[in-house]
Amino acid sequence: MKSRADFTDHSFKRRYRKKALGPAEKRELVGYAREDFGMSLQQACAVFCLSTSVFYYREKRKDGSQSSNRSYNQCLYCWEK
Repeated sequence: MKSRADFTDHSFKRRYRKKALGPAEKRELVGYAREDFGMSLQQACAVFCLSTSVFYYREKRKDGSQSSNRSYNQCLYCWEK
Protein backbone atom coordinates (compact mmCIF):
# COMPACT_ATOMS: atom_id res chain seq x y z
CA MET A 1 0.00 0.00 0.00
CA LYS A 2 1.39 3.39 -1.01
CA SER A 3 1.42 6.27 1.41
CA ARG A 4 0.21 9.67 0.28
CA ALA A 5 3.75 11.13 0.12
CA ASP A 6 5.40 8.27 -1.76
CA PHE A 7 8.36 9.88 -3.57
CA THR A 8 8.77 6.95 -5.95
CA ASP A 9 5.38 7.70 -7.45
CA HIS A 10 6.02 9.74 -10.62
CA SER A 11 2.75 11.61 -10.34
CA PHE A 12 3.96 12.99 -7.00
CA LYS A 13 6.22 15.44 -8.80
CA ARG A 14 3.34 16.77 -10.88
CA ARG A 15 0.98 17.17 -7.93
CA TYR A 16 3.36 18.75 -5.44
CA ARG A 17 5.53 20.93 -7.65
CA LYS A 18 6.21 24.43 -6.36
CA LYS A 19 4.81 27.26 -8.42
CA ALA A 20 7.27 29.17 -10.55
CA LEU A 21 7.66 32.89 -9.96
CA GLY A 22 5.56 35.07 -12.22
CA PRO A 23 6.69 38.29 -13.86
CA ALA A 24 5.29 40.45 -11.05
CA GLU A 25 7.31 38.62 -8.40
CA LYS A 26 10.41 38.75 -10.56
CA ARG A 27 9.96 42.52 -11.03
CA GLU A 28 9.94 42.92 -7.25
CA LEU A 29 13.13 40.88 -6.94
CA VAL A 30 14.81 42.92 -9.67
CA GLY A 31 13.88 46.11 -7.83
CA TYR A 32 15.26 44.70 -4.58
CA ALA A 33 18.54 43.67 -6.25
CA ARG A 34 18.93 47.08 -7.88
CA GLU A 35 18.19 49.02 -4.71
CA ASP A 36 20.05 46.95 -2.12
CA PHE A 37 22.97 45.68 -4.19
CA GLY A 38 23.42 48.51 -6.69
CA MET A 39 23.01 46.27 -9.72
CA SER A 40 22.19 47.61 -13.14
CA LEU A 41 18.84 46.73 -14.68
CA GLN A 42 20.44 44.31 -17.14
CA GLN A 43 22.41 42.53 -14.41
CA ALA A 44 19.41 42.16 -12.10
CA CYS A 45 17.17 40.94 -14.91
CA ALA A 46 19.77 38.37 -15.94
CA VAL A 47 20.04 37.05 -12.37
CA PHE A 48 16.28 36.45 -12.18
CA CYS A 49 15.85 35.32 -15.82
CA LEU A 50 13.63 38.25 -16.73
CA SER A 51 13.99 40.15 -19.97
CA THR A 52 14.07 43.93 -19.73
CA SER A 53 11.04 44.16 -22.05
CA VAL A 54 9.02 42.08 -19.58
CA PHE A 55 10.28 44.32 -16.77
CA TYR A 56 8.94 47.45 -18.49
CA TYR A 57 5.72 45.84 -19.83
CA ARG A 58 2.46 47.33 -18.57
CA GLU A 59 -0.75 45.37 -18.97
CA LYS A 60 -3.64 47.18 -20.63
CA ARG A 61 -7.11 46.81 -19.20
CA LYS A 62 -10.01 45.61 -21.31
CA ASP A 63 -11.60 49.07 -21.27
CA GLY A 64 -8.51 50.49 -22.99
CA SER A 65 -6.94 52.29 -20.06
CA GLN A 66 -3.60 51.20 -18.68
CA SER A 67 -3.46 49.64 -15.26
CA SER A 68 -2.09 52.05 -12.71
CA ASN A 69 0.33 50.77 -10.15
CA ARG A 70 1.41 54.05 -8.62
CA SER A 71 4.03 52.75 -6.19
CA TYR A 72 5.72 50.72 -8.92
CA ASN A 73 5.74 53.68 -11.30
CA GLN A 74 7.19 55.89 -8.57
CA CYS A 75 9.99 53.36 -8.03
CA LEU A 76 10.80 53.39 -11.75
CA TYR A 77 10.95 57.19 -11.63
CA CYS A 78 13.33 57.10 -8.66
CA TRP A 79 15.62 54.52 -10.30
CA GLU A 80 16.00 56.57 -13.46
CA LYS A 81 17.36 59.55 -11.51
